[in-house]
Amino acid sequence: MDTQALEARLREANKLEALARFARGVAHDFNNIFTAVTANCDLLLEDIASDDPRRPEAVAIREAVERATELTRRLFKLGAVQPLESELVDLNDLVRAMEQELSALAGDRIAVATALEPRFSPITADPRELKQVLLNLALNARDAMPDGGKITIETANVVLDETYSADHRLMPQGHYALLAITDTGTGMDAEARAHLFEPYFTTRDRSTRSGLGLATVYGVVKRSGGFVWVYSEP
Repeated sequence: MDTQALEARLREANKLEALARFARGVAHDFNNIFTAVTANCDLLLEDIASDDPRRPEAVAIREAVERATELTRRLFKLGAVQPLESELVDLNDLVRAMEQELSALAGDRIAVATALEPRFSPITADPRELKQVLLNLALNARDAMPDGGKITIETANVVLDETYSADHRLMPQGHYALLAITDTGTGMDAEARAHLFEPYFTTRDRSTRSGLGLATVYGVVKRSGGFVWVYSEP
């Protein structure tokens, strides 16, 4: 598969992931609103006598909310993410199998190197989604190096101690498998880092980048029970 076809496939996968996440979010928010409306409508109906001329209007409101609630259920189903097909994955094997593909994606002016932990512990994850994570991170790294550079892919067994966990509050201490992607490109300022994983946020040309790649990475990693940490500076 050539580079353009690979990028097109990746963009499509990112859009589908973002659309699903958006649909779930909208359905969840509207469902909360409809729950409140339904509860208040039920209280109103309890206070309105059966022969009260206002009752048909209150009943009509209740029925409309029921139809709207059903629509949100359908929207939530539309945004349902396919279940993870998790299995034991050796990240080293996955990286090695993708080296040629990643090098092609990076282009002739960017070198792709690896630093793989020899005794790397297998992880439980969906290899299909991990592949998408690697492709998105490599594409993001490539775009940060318009004049060429180097991408390094690293794996390691790490232990996060109490001190590290205190500094990175979302990461509990314990044993982890690390997958790190490093590039020699232009860094990001604090403002860009703050919005990095938001859907449609991009510092690149919007005509060529969807702004969904890193949002997809974040979603996949979180669904897999992992964490994402970024270090960058201009």
